[in-house]
Amino acid sequence: MANSKKRGSSGVLDIEDVSLSVPVWRGEIKGHVQRHVDLQLKRPEAEALKRLYLALDEKGGRLTNGRRIVSGSDVVRYLLQIVASNENATA
Repeated sequence: MANSKKRGSSGVLDIEDVSLSVPVWRGEIKGHVQRHVDLQLKRPEAEALKRLYLALDEKGGRLTNGRRIVSGSDVVRYLLQIVASNENATA
């Protein structure tokens, strides 16, 4: 994703923190665990991914291994790492 930082009319980057509430399975996971996801996004989904990427890039977002977030795939991994760390914290 290209790194083109857009500033709002006030000259300040337009970044807002939001909270998400999603259901997470807390039971035992049995059987195969899918480790690869390949999907094509609709325009609104792609724009949402780009918004997340731009904000994380601007704020210096990092994956748990310390690597910068440099792609849409990294954004998805970042979100899943948040869910995984929450899962580990409550276990």
